[in-house]
Amino acid sequence: MRKNKKKVIVALAVIVAFMAVGYALLGTDLVINGNSKITSEWKVVITDVKVQELNGGENMDSTFASTKEDVEFDETSVTFYAGLKNPGAGVNYYVTFENKGNIPAELDINGLEDQLGDLNLVDPTDVTYNKIYVPSTLGEWSQTTAAVENELQPGEKATYMVGVNWSDEATSLPDVLTKEATITFHYDQMEGAAA
Repeated sequence: MRKNKKKVIVALAVIVAFMAVGYALLGTDLVINGNSKITSEWKVVITDVKVQELNGGENMDSTFASTKEDVEFDETSVTFYAGLKNPGAGVNYYVTFENKGNIPAELDINGLEDQLGDLNLVDPTDVTYNKIYVPSTLGEWSQTTAAVENELQPGEKATYMVGVNWSDEATSLPDVLTKEATITFHYDQMEGAAA
């Protein structure tokens, strides 16, 4: 009986050894390799600027010595010089922004309004800067997110008018005759938007 017991133990040991070898042979490591690349592009730019002169207001060169038809601009900034000859004079600059990237963008309208409010408190207060959204067609007011929510979807354009005006209610020349402005249209990635 002892001999049989030894044979059974040896047989079980051999079986366990074969199972271990078999398990090792059947085991496989699975490796997943990967790489990632960002394919989004952020590119909100200025593509056009047009001028409208009103009631004696003129677009001038940087010395204010002569008038100019065009306005200096590049993809990120516009430089204009508005000459205002009399109360009621103004110059409107129509600035077109375009989302040439593939990430939806949103204009920080509150920041823009705050800038204009602060700027209009600076002397001479009779000279004011303002902005409005300008639809290319009347129907665009309801059809574009840029008109309603100040958003620029990829490929979309929005035109804003930046106006410089000398109040027609002014009755005398102010002590300060110039008013510089830096107005920033700041676009951010639209919250919750995926490219």
